[in-house]
Amino acid sequence: MRADLPARRPLAKHGAVLEAVSRACRTAAGDTRAMDIASAPPRVADARAAAALVADLGIGPLERAAVLYLDPEWRFLGRADFAGSADSVAPPLRTVVGEALRLGASALVLAHGHPSGTIAPSAADLAYTRLLGRVAAAVDLRLVDHLIVAGGRIASLRDDGWM
Repeated sequence: MRADLPARRPLAKHGAVLEAVSRACRTAAGDTRAMDIASAPPRVADARAAAALVADLGIGPLERAAVLYLDPEWRFLGRADFAGSADSVAPPLRTVVGEALRLGASALVLAHGHPSGTIAPSAADLAYTRLLGRVAAAVDLRLVDHLIVAGGRIASLRDDGWM
């Protein structure tokens, strides 16, 4: 596997994560009924639902990023992971968009971990978010949110007014 390509996680390999997202989505909607995840991928309706899919990014000494790919109804299609250094990670734009097109995605959620423990976005985080948003829009994709994961907490750039 080439080092510059993201690790692909097929939907079927996300069993525990999908169950957590399904539970978070149902809880947010006040629905406690069982949901068949295999036949109905969970809808990532907000930052809380997306957070369940990326909580693992806050663990470890290096910044890591993930892009969640969503269909037109914001149902989860897949996730691509990217490794960075101790203080930065910037998924290649071409790779992010190429995977979105391959999956037939309509929307993206970017997330990354801050090993420093702070959930405040850096200037580089904000610049990359703006750039990815412009590139995605050029091919009719919507960047829904950018989440920062650190110290067991998650910040949503959209909810915090940065997007």
